[in-house]
Amino acid sequence: MEKNITEHAYDSETGNQVHFKRIHKLGHDWIYVAASRKRNFVTNEDYPCPFNIIHAPDCPCILEGVSVKIHNSHLGKVSAEDLDTVMSLKEAYNASFRGDEAECWDDIINRMTDKQNPYPGVNTYVAVISDKHIPVGALVIEHYTRPNILLLTYGFICEQFRRSGKHYAKHLIKTATDEVCRLAEIPDNETRTLFEGENPDKMTAKEKAMAPFNPRHRLFWFKSIGGKRLDFNYEQPPLSPKQNPVTNLDLYCIGNEDIKVSILKAFLKEFYHVLGTNVSEEDRPQYERSLERQLNEIEKGRIGTTFPDTTY
Repeated sequence: MEKNITEHAYDSETGNQVHFKRIHKLGHDWIYVAASRKRNFVTNEDYPCPFNIIHAPDCPCILEGVSVKIHNSHLGKVSAEDLDTVMSLKEAYNASFRGDEAECWDDIINRMTDKQNPYPGVNTYVAVISDKHIPVGALVIEHYTRPNILLLTYGFICEQFRRSGKHYAKHLIKTATDEVCRLAEIPDNETRTLFEGENPDKMTAKEKAMAPFNPRHRLFWFKSIGGKRLDFNYEQPPLSPKQNPVTNLDLYCIGNEDIKVSILKAFLKEFYHVLGTNVSEEDRPQYERSLERQLNEIEKGRIGTTFPDTTY
Protein backbone atom coordinates (compact mmCIF):
# COMPACT_ATOMS: atom_id res chain seq x y z
CA MET A 1 0.00 0.00 0.00
CA GLU A 2 1.40 3.40 -0.97
CA LYS A 3 0.36 7.04 -0.98
CA ASN A 4 1.95 10.21 -2.28
CA ILE A 5 3.06 12.89 0.16
CA THR A 6 4.59 16.32 -0.19
CA GLU A 7 5.48 16.99 3.42
CA HIS A 8 9.08 17.11 4.60
CA ALA A 9 11.05 16.75 7.80
CA TYR A 10 14.54 17.31 9.12
CA ASP A 11 17.04 14.54 9.76
CA SER A 12 17.91 14.63 13.48
CA GLU A 13 21.43 13.38 12.66
CA THR A 14 22.49 15.90 10.03
CA GLY A 15 19.97 18.75 10.35
CA ASN A 16 19.35 18.51 6.60
CA GLN A 17 15.86 18.70 5.18
CA VAL A 18 14.46 15.31 4.15
CA HIS A 19 12.10 14.93 1.19
CA PHE A 20 10.09 11.72 1.13
CA LYS A 21 9.87 9.62 -2.01
CA ARG A 22 6.95 7.47 -0.85
CA ILE A 23 5.64 5.60 2.17
CA HIS A 24 4.38 2.08 2.68
CA LYS A 25 1.96 0.58 5.15
CA LEU A 26 3.41 -2.04 7.53
CA GLY A 27 0.86 -3.13 10.10
CA HIS A 28 -0.18 0.04 11.89
CA ASP A 29 2.98 1.92 10.92
CA TRP A 30 4.00 3.89 7.87
CA ILE A 31 7.44 3.34 6.39
CA TYR A 32 8.67 6.73 5.21
CA VAL A 33 11.25 6.38 2.45
CA ALA A 34 13.50 9.36 1.95
CA ALA A 35 14.42 10.50 -1.54
CA SER A 36 18.03 9.74 -0.63
CA ARG A 37 18.72 6.01 -0.91
CA LYS A 38 20.97 6.15 2.11
CA ARG A 39 18.24 6.69 4.69
CA ASN A 40 14.95 5.07 5.63
CA PHE A 41 12.60 6.33 8.33
CA VAL A 42 9.76 4.76 10.27
CA THR A 43 6.95 6.71 11.85
CA ASN A 44 3.24 6.63 12.59
CA GLU A 45 0.59 9.15 13.54
CA ASP A 46 1.59 8.96 17.18
CA TYR A 47 5.25 9.48 16.37
CA PRO A 48 5.38 12.43 13.94
CA CYS A 49 9.16 12.95 14.04
CA PRO A 50 10.94 10.38 11.79
CA PHE A 51 14.13 8.87 13.09
CA ASN A 52 17.01 7.14 11.34
CA ILE A 53 16.87 3.37 11.64
CA ILE A 54 19.27 2.13 8.97
CA HIS A 55 22.68 3.76 8.80
CA ALA A 56 24.40 3.58 5.44
CA PRO A 57 27.63 1.54 5.61
CA ASP A 58 29.53 4.37 3.92
CA CYS A 59 28.58 6.79 6.73
CA PRO A 60 30.85 5.75 9.63
CA CYS A 61 30.04 6.77 13.18
CA ILE A 62 32.22 9.61 14.49
CA LEU A 63 32.53 9.05 18.22
CA GLU A 64 35.26 11.33 19.49
CA GLY A 65 35.41 11.18 23.28
CA VAL A 66 33.23 8.05 23.45
CA SER A 67 34.57 4.97 25.23
CA VAL A 68 33.30 1.53 26.23
CA LYS A 69 34.53 -0.15 29.42
CA ILE A 70 33.74 -3.77 30.27
CA HIS A 71 33.26 -4.80 33.90
CA ASN A 72 33.57 -8.38 35.16
CA SER A 73 35.21 -9.91 38.24
CA HIS A 74 37.16 -12.35 36.04
CA LEU A 75 38.99 -9.36 34.56
CA GLY A 76 40.09 -8.25 38.01
CA LYS A 77 38.36 -6.74 41.00
CA VAL A 78 35.72 -4.17 40.05
CA SER A 79 36.75 -0.87 41.66
CA ALA A 80 34.39 1.11 43.88
CA GLU A 81 34.38 3.92 41.31
CA ASP A 82 33.43 1.57 38.47
CA LEU A 83 30.76 -0.04 40.64
CA ASP A 84 29.28 3.39 41.36
CA THR A 85 29.21 4.11 37.62
CA VAL A 86 27.36 0.87 36.88
CA MET A 87 24.91 1.41 39.75
CA SER A 88 24.18 4.95 38.51
CA LEU A 89 22.48 3.37 35.47
CA LYS A 90 19.92 1.49 37.56
CA GLU A 91 17.12 4.01 36.99
CA ALA A 92 17.69 4.03 33.22
CA TYR A 93 17.64 0.21 33.20
CA ASN A 94 14.38 0.08 35.16
CA ALA A 95 12.80 2.54 32.72
CA SER A 96 13.80 0.34 29.77
CA PHE A 97 12.90 -3.16 31.02
CA ARG A 98 9.81 -4.25 32.93
CA GLY A 99 7.72 -7.29 33.76
CA ASP A 100 8.68 -10.93 33.37
CA GLU A 101 11.51 -10.23 30.92
CA ALA A 102 13.40 -8.00 33.38
CA GLU A 103 15.76 -8.97 36.18
CA CYS A 104 16.65 -6.93 39.23
CA TRP A 105 19.62 -4.68 38.39
CA ASP A 106 21.21 -5.46 41.75
CA ASP A 107 21.14 -9.19 40.94
CA ILE A 108 22.90 -8.55 37.63
CA ILE A 109 25.60 -6.51 39.38
CA ASN A 110 26.05 -9.22 42.02
CA ARG A 111 26.72 -11.73 39.23
CA MET A 112 29.09 -9.30 37.51
CA THR A 113 31.16 -8.89 40.69
CA ASP A 114 30.82 -12.61 41.51
CA LYS A 115 29.42 -11.54 44.88
CA GLN A 116 26.43 -13.81 44.36
CA ASN A 117 26.19 -15.89 41.19
CA PRO A 118 23.49 -18.59 41.27
CA TYR A 119 24.31 -19.64 37.71
CA PRO A 120 27.45 -21.82 37.53
CA GLY A 121 29.07 -21.74 34.12
CA VAL A 122 27.75 -18.26 33.28
CA ASN A 123 30.01 -15.19 33.33
CA THR A 124 28.24 -11.82 33.43
CA TYR A 125 29.82 -8.81 31.75
CA VAL A 126 28.44 -5.26 31.95
CA ALA A 127 29.76 -2.89 29.29
CA VAL A 128 29.24 0.83 29.96
CA ILE A 129 29.48 3.41 27.19
CA SER A 130 30.51 6.91 28.21
CA ASP A 131 30.81 10.21 26.38
CA LYS A 132 33.45 12.49 27.86
CA HIS A 133 33.33 10.35 31.04
CA ILE A 134 29.51 10.67 31.36
CA PRO A 135 27.75 7.25 31.32
CA VAL A 136 25.14 7.16 28.55
CA GLY A 137 24.13 3.48 28.51
CA ALA A 138 25.06 -0.14 29.13
CA LEU A 139 24.94 -3.64 27.67
CA VAL A 140 24.72 -6.83 29.75
CA ILE A 141 26.41 -9.85 28.15
CA GLU A 142 26.13 -13.36 29.57
CA HIS A 143 28.82 -15.83 28.49
CA TYR A 144 27.52 -19.41 28.68
CA THR A 145 30.87 -21.11 28.97
CA ARG A 146 29.94 -24.72 28.21
CA PRO A 147 28.34 -24.11 24.78
CA ASN A 148 30.61 -21.02 24.41
CA ILE A 149 27.72 -18.70 23.50
CA LEU A 150 27.24 -15.00 24.22
CA LEU A 151 23.72 -13.83 25.08
CA LEU A 152 23.15 -10.08 24.90
CA THR A 153 20.50 -9.79 27.59
CA TYR A 154 19.89 -6.09 28.28
CA GLY A 155 21.05 -3.11 26.28
CA PHE A 156 19.90 0.47 26.76
CA ILE A 157 20.84 4.10 26.20
CA CYS A 158 19.68 6.71 28.72
CA GLU A 159 16.70 8.59 27.33
CA GLN A 160 18.41 11.99 27.19
CA PHE A 161 21.13 10.58 24.91
CA ARG A 162 18.87 8.77 22.42
CA ARG A 163 18.58 10.06 18.84
CA SER A 164 21.68 12.16 19.34
CA GLY A 165 23.07 11.11 15.96
CA LYS A 166 26.09 9.42 17.56
CA HIS A 167 24.78 5.84 17.26
CA TYR A 168 25.80 5.00 20.81
CA ALA A 169 23.91 1.69 20.80
CA LYS A 170 25.56 0.36 17.65
CA HIS A 171 29.00 1.40 18.88
CA LEU A 172 28.34 -0.20 22.26
CA ILE A 173 27.16 -3.51 20.80
CA LYS A 174 29.99 -3.73 18.26
CA THR A 175 32.78 -2.76 20.67
CA ALA A 176 31.54 -4.80 23.64
CA THR A 177 30.75 -8.00 21.73
CA ASP A 178 34.06 -7.91 19.86
CA GLU A 179 35.98 -7.55 23.13
CA VAL A 180 34.01 -10.21 25.04
CA CYS A 181 34.32 -12.58 22.05
CA ARG A 182 38.08 -12.08 22.30
CA LEU A 183 38.09 -12.68 26.05
CA ALA A 184 35.81 -15.73 25.73
CA GLU A 185 37.79 -17.08 22.75
CA ILE A 186 34.71 -17.25 20.51
CA PRO A 187 35.79 -18.59 17.09
CA ASP A 188 35.91 -15.84 14.45
CA ASN A 189 34.36 -18.09 11.82
CA GLU A 190 31.30 -19.15 13.86
CA THR A 191 28.11 -17.33 14.81
CA ARG A 192 27.77 -17.59 18.57
CA THR A 193 26.18 -14.28 19.63
CA LEU A 194 22.46 -14.30 20.44
CA PHE A 195 19.87 -11.82 21.71
CA GLU A 196 16.14 -11.69 22.35
CA GLY A 197 13.62 -9.23 20.95
CA GLU A 198 9.89 -8.70 21.18
CA ASN A 199 7.76 -10.02 18.33
CA PRO A 200 4.99 -7.42 17.74
CA ASP A 201 2.64 -10.12 16.44
CA LYS A 202 2.93 -12.02 19.75
CA MET A 203 2.41 -8.99 22.01
CA THR A 204 -0.86 -7.97 23.62
CA ALA A 205 -2.19 -4.43 23.32
CA LYS A 206 -1.22 -3.83 26.95
CA GLU A 207 2.34 -5.05 26.35
CA LYS A 208 2.71 -2.78 23.33
CA ALA A 209 1.41 0.18 25.31
CA MET A 210 3.92 -0.49 28.12
CA ALA A 211 6.91 -0.95 25.80
CA PRO A 212 9.39 1.95 25.96
CA PHE A 213 9.93 1.63 22.18
CA ASN A 214 7.67 0.77 19.28
CA PRO A 215 8.44 -2.97 18.91
CA ARG A 216 7.85 -2.90 15.15
CA HIS A 217 10.42 -0.14 14.71
CA ARG A 218 12.91 -2.27 16.62
CA LEU A 219 12.76 -4.98 13.96
CA PHE A 220 14.38 -2.63 11.46
CA TRP A 221 17.03 -1.65 13.98
CA PHE A 222 17.78 -5.32 14.66
CA LYS A 223 18.39 -5.83 10.97
CA SER A 224 20.68 -2.79 10.84
CA ILE A 225 23.05 -4.40 13.40
CA GLY A 226 23.09 -7.69 11.47
CA GLY A 227 20.46 -9.50 13.54
CA LYS A 228 18.82 -12.59 12.06
CA ARG A 229 15.66 -14.05 13.53
CA LEU A 230 15.88 -17.77 14.27
CA ASP A 231 13.00 -19.72 12.81
CA PHE A 232 11.38 -21.47 15.75
CA ASN A 233 8.80 -20.67 18.43
CA TYR A 234 11.11 -19.46 21.20
CA GLU A 235 10.05 -19.27 24.85
CA GLN A 236 12.15 -17.61 27.55
CA PRO A 237 12.18 -19.59 30.80
CA PRO A 238 11.30 -17.84 34.10
CA LEU A 239 14.06 -15.49 35.29
CA SER A 240 13.11 -15.92 38.96
CA PRO A 241 10.73 -18.08 41.03
CA LYS A 242 8.25 -15.18 41.09
CA GLN A 243 8.25 -14.63 37.31
CA ASN A 244 6.54 -16.39 34.42
CA PRO A 245 7.89 -17.70 31.12
CA VAL A 246 7.93 -15.08 28.35
CA THR A 247 6.27 -16.12 25.10
CA ASN A 248 6.30 -12.88 23.07
CA LEU A 249 10.03 -12.95 22.27
CA ASP A 250 12.01 -14.20 19.30
CA LEU A 251 15.63 -15.32 19.45
CA TYR A 252 18.15 -13.70 17.08
CA CYS A 253 21.75 -14.30 16.14
CA ILE A 254 24.44 -11.87 14.99
CA GLY A 255 27.08 -13.11 12.56
CA ASN A 256 27.98 -13.58 8.94
CA GLU A 257 27.15 -17.28 9.03
CA ASP A 258 23.94 -19.03 10.07
CA ILE A 259 24.24 -20.55 13.50
CA LYS A 260 24.78 -24.30 13.61
CA VAL A 261 21.85 -26.38 14.85
CA SER A 262 24.13 -28.29 17.22
CA ILE A 263 25.40 -25.04 18.82
CA LEU A 264 21.89 -23.61 19.22
CA LYS A 265 20.59 -26.82 20.80
CA ALA A 266 23.54 -26.93 23.19
CA PHE A 267 22.83 -23.34 24.24
CA LEU A 268 19.10 -23.93 24.86
CA LYS A 269 19.82 -27.01 26.96
CA GLU A 270 22.31 -25.06 29.06
CA PHE A 271 20.04 -21.99 29.25
CA TYR A 272 17.13 -24.06 30.55
CA HIS A 273 19.41 -26.02 32.88
CA VAL A 274 20.85 -22.83 34.41
CA LEU A 275 17.46 -21.15 34.88
CA GLY A 276 15.82 -24.39 36.03
CA THR A 277 16.48 -23.39 39.63
CA ASN A 278 13.68 -20.84 39.24
CA VAL A 279 11.04 -23.49 38.45
CA SER A 280 8.88 -25.21 41.04
CA GLU A 281 8.42 -28.99 41.03
CA GLU A 282 4.79 -28.44 40.08
CA ASP A 283 5.76 -26.48 36.95
CA ARG A 284 8.78 -28.59 36.00
CA PRO A 285 6.97 -31.02 33.62
CA GLN A 286 5.67 -28.06 31.57
CA TYR A 287 9.13 -26.47 31.69
CA GLU A 288 10.75 -29.61 30.33
CA ARG A 289 8.07 -29.99 27.63
CA SER A 290 8.74 -26.42 26.48
CA LEU A 291 12.44 -27.16 26.05
CA GLU A 292 11.75 -30.45 24.25
CA ARG A 293 9.33 -28.72 21.85
CA GLN A 294 11.90 -26.06 20.96
CA LEU A 295 14.65 -28.62 20.42
CA ASN A 296 12.37 -30.61 18.09
CA GLU A 297 11.45 -27.48 16.13
CA ILE A 298 15.10 -26.56 15.70
CA GLU A 299 15.92 -30.06 14.44
CA LYS A 300 13.26 -29.73 11.73
CA GLY A 301 13.51 -26.03 10.90
CA ARG A 302 15.76 -23.81 8.87
CA ILE A 303 17.83 -21.79 11.32
CA GLY A 304 19.20 -18.36 10.54
CA THR A 305 16.43 -16.87 8.42
CA THR A 306 17.04 -13.17 7.84
CA PHE A 307 14.47 -10.42 7.99
CA PRO A 308 12.62 -9.53 4.78
CA ASP A 309 14.31 -6.72 2.89
CA THR A 310 13.41 -3.43 4.57
CA THR A 311 14.91 -1.18 1.89
CA TYR A 312 12.13 0.18 -0.31
